[in-house]
Amino acid sequence: EALADELTPPTELLRRRCVEEVRSGGVSATAGVDTSTYVAPDAHGGHGLFAATALPRHHIIGEYTGTLARGFLASDTTACSAACGADRYLMRYPDAAGSLHLSARSAGSLLRFVNHAPRGAPANNATCWAVLVDGAFHTLVATTRAVEKGEELAYDYGAAYWARHG
Repeated sequence: EALADELTPPTELLRRRCVEEVRSGGVSATAGVDTSTYVAPDAHGGHGLFAATALPRHHIIGEYTGTLARGFLASDTTACSAACGADRYLMRYPDAAGSLHLSARSAGSLLRFVNHAPRGAPANNATCWAVLVDGAFHTLVATTRAVEKGEELAYDYGAAYWARHG
């Protein structure tokens, strides 16, 4: 099955690096991110995640964590919209049936503060990678280009997100 459109598969070399990072505890299960980022007010009146230091391309920022929710298929946008409600921190978990979703609304890592920027936009500087580690998927966020100190991190949320939230 194809990954949710907000997730991209990493290359094999990057996948191995992600697996090592998760297994070694380099990606914290509690904070979910390394010390290279901080949360601050963004330009749109909300909050964003910003680079505390210059970050190289393919820097693994951390793991998008939260609670798993079940009960509707991602392909059923009507049921998904009703079940999601106002949960703007919801991401599809890459299970075979397509019925699991990961929500960072009430619990999760600081990566819930990474905002949207469409692919190809100058502000788009990150991506989500779904990596299978010891039988469980981990959703890691990594930079797609060099990021300057103080720059806000952003990735494309994907069409399914906008179908749910408009």
